[in-house]
Amino acid sequence: MRRLISKLESYEKCTFKKFSIAYVFNGLFQGILRLTDVIAKKTLHATDFEITVLSMVWPVANMFSVYFGELMAGKDKKNFLLFAGILGRLSLVLIFFVKTPWEFILLLLLVYSANAIVLPAQNSLLQSNLRWDLTGSVFGYLTAILSFFVILSAYVAGKVMDMNENYFRWVLFVAGILGFIHIAVLSTIKQRRFLKGHGKFDSHRILKPLVDGFRLLKEDKDYGLFQLFYFIYGMGFLMVMPAIPKLLVVKLAMTYTLVSIARVFMSQTGKIVFSPWIGRVFDRISPIRFTGVTFFVMGLYAFTLGMVLLVPPPLRVPLVFVAFFIFSLGMTGINLSWNLSSIHFAKEHDASRYQGVHVALTAVRGILGPLLGYFVMSLFPLQYVFFTSFLFFLLASLGMLFFVETKI
Repeated sequence: MRRLISKLESYEKCTFKKFSIAYVFNGLFQGILRLTDVIAKKTLHATDFEITVLSMVWPVANMFSVYFGELMAGKDKKNFLLFAGILGRLSLVLIFFVKTPWEFILLLLLVYSANAIVLPAQNSLLQSNLRWDLTGSVFGYLTAILSFFVILSAYVAGKVMDMNENYFRWVLFVAGILGFIHIAVLSTIKQRRFLKGHGKFDSHRILKPLVDGFRLLKEDKDYGLFQLFYFIYGMGFLMVMPAIPKLLVVKLAMTYTLVSIARVFMSQTGKIVFSPWIGRVFDRISPIRFTGVTFFVMGLYAFTLGMVLLVPPPLRVPLVFVAFFIFSLGMTGINLSWNLSSIHFAKEHDASRYQGVHVALTAVRGILGPLLGYFVMSLFPLQYVFFTSFLFFLLASLGMLFFVETKI
């Protein structure tokens, strides 16, 4: 880290410091949120269909990122961020009134809606305050910080809820406070420069965000091609979301603590260990090639989960641990690609709009992916969901490596 800091200008060091502080609280917040589908299944006794709808919540909430990405382009992000913190984090106080899975789903829809502001704003802050050739390295260290605190909070939350599963309300209330602090710290970062948007903001965009998003994809054909294979990857990623709680809670009867160790500790270990190194790799090669390789690693994760129910019972939980460790390696790369690739394509334009489209497309596949997973697990044995996911990951990887990379 010292070597990286020595390369940073004073304004870059200030940005890195504040992002680091923010990511401590973001990690504590996210670690707890990683257990929400298990809470729904284990404590609120949600059905497979309710878990499927819950899996759609965070990507569908991203639909508004096209609107906010355009609205924020070229502007100070502070007030937008504070609004997101109040609406999408402090609203977790309402958890004390939640009694049913559907009430839980509606509350999480409100919570995740803040990402439509936070993700494009964060992307723009990184773009304006860091040189591109250092962005991957900086974000790699930030990811390691985030992952450490994700593990810590998920483990503590799991232990608390194993003592009494009804404590989930207090756990999520604390998560709301931590999440607000994360966004409040981000709001104090001063942008060094305000990059231009793409024309004047049209007030009708709020009514047709997808139309404008597809217009950008049509205007920037390279970015559109990149997003096509990202969409295929996203289908593979999201279709397993309804199946994972059923695998861990119903098929394997894992406790909150064991789930937090397997799904969070193992899935974050690679990020802590490898994020700084992989961040340097990201700075040195094409983001398209980098993304294609990480898609293939994610395919290995899905394939391994598919094998869990096919091996002898004593090997099943250990194989879950192996699967989520592979996931941690793949997601270390995905985290960099997902958050930073829009800056590469935006060039001298404000990346808010590009990242807004990128995040909003998550909403489209967020509807289709979990429903596809629910359909497959309703008709076939559970492992078929994971093997189908593997095929999506493989197609996305091959497309990115042998079509997008060569064309661009």
